Order: sequence, then C-alpha cells, then structure tokens
Amino acid sequence: MSVFSGEITSMETMSNVTVRIIFPDSPFDLEQLDTKPKTMYLLHGGGGSSGDWLRFTRIEYLARLYNFTIVLADAGGSSFYSNMKYGGNYLKFFGEELPEEVEKRFCLPDMTFICGQSMGGYGCMKVGLTYPERYRAIGCLSGALKPEHIIAMYYERNPQLCAVWGDPPILDDGDDLRYLARQALKKGDAPDIIGCCGTEDFLYEDNIWFYNYLKTIGYENEVFYENGRHMWDFWDKYMPVMMEKMCKLAQKK
Repeated sequence: MSVFSGEITSMETMSNVTVRIIFPDSPFDLEQLDTKPKTMYLLHGGGGSSGDWLRFTRIEYLARLYNFTIVLADAGGSSFYSNMKYGGNYLKFFGEELPEEVEKRFCLPDMTFICGQSMGGYGCMKVGLTYPERYRAIGCLSGALKPEHIIAMYYERNPQLCAVWGDPPILDDGDDLRYLARQALKKGDAPDIIGCCGTEDFLYEDNIWFYNYLKTIGYENEVFYENGRHMWDFWDKYMPVMMEKMCKLAQKK
C-alpha cells in the first residue's frame, strides 16, 4: 500500500492540517474482495488525530481488500467537526475545503463515502447530512450522536467544548442531526446511513435513540448492535462489516 502524509494550509481552520491518504495499490499477497474503486473520508474521534486509524486498526489492509482510497485529516482535537464558536471552521473544512484541495491534487474515485467513530461518528453524520449530494452513504461506528449528552458529561472537564459551542454551550439547528436528516430528505438526495454500536458502549442508548428517530421520519437506515465497548478493538472488528455493506451499495449505483 502507498500512504501519503503531508500538510495542507487551510483557510477555514487558519492552520496547517495534517492529511493522510491510503491508496489501495499493492498487488502483492492479497486477493481483493471488491474491485470497484471507491473513496472514503474517514474521521477520527475526540482528542485524537488522523493517525489513530493507522495505528490502532488494520485500515491499510482493509483499504486494499475492499478497494477504498481513504482520506484522513486532523480535526483539531475535539472540534466535533463544527464551525467553532472560538476556533476553526471544521465543518466547512471537512465538507468543502478538504475535498476540493485533495481532489485537485490526487486522482480519487468518484464513488464517495464518509465514515467515522465516536466524535468522528457525529462528524461523518454532520458533514454527510450537511453536504448530502457528495456521498453515496454515511458509515457511523459508535457515534456521539447526541451532542447535548456529550456536553452534559464532559462540559466541566473539557474546555474545548466551550470553544466549539460557547460558554455556556448553545446548540443550533445545524448541530442537531435530526434536523439535518430532515433537511437531507427534503432535498431528495439523502445518502444511505449504516450504523453500528456496542451494547456495552456508553453511547449505546444515544445510538438507539437516533436510529429509531430516523425510522419515524422515513429515513431508511441499516444499523447493527454487537457485544462491545467504546474501544478500538470493536471498531477494528466491525470496520470490515461496514466496508462490505458499502461495497454492496456501490454496486447498486
């Protein structure tokens, strides 16, 4: 596999941002399970970086196995992929600037997905539903899908939440994934949603709440729950399942 690692200068975050791209181009000792070229923007969790997926999972191997070019970028610690009250515009960066900058420098497959875990699960939903025309599907692993719950748990311990939503934190419609899902349905180009979460995860109830809500508004989604906690071993185990489901969707379009 070829892995590019570098920095781009972002006007939206007013900083240099580390970007990593995994290219599924190694022909050795591996028979691909899917041959259709695809792109995935893969988002990391709170307090992490774009290197987490490379360090803690088999993502390079899986990229080749399922033929995904994977784009990863740093999200400023705990930005929640939002246009921060005091900080960078991370929603605009991931939804607009990053794809534009990457796609003009590299030849990426047109079929595009967005995926993430934990804070990145919220981020892939937020970016994917704000810019629904860009993505075939959204894949969410153990997503922090209810920001008011995150604020209630971590507000006093994580000052960056104040940088994201103010002090005291104030959420608006653009932070509410239910609102964004309704808007995507109205536009008529809502991407498919695939979700998963561990039954011992502290975000398990939030995930049930969100995916059940999607069903009430007629937004079809596929979600599965398995034994597991909010840990990398769970995400490493079920990322192949997520990719298999995305491959099936790619074959339909």
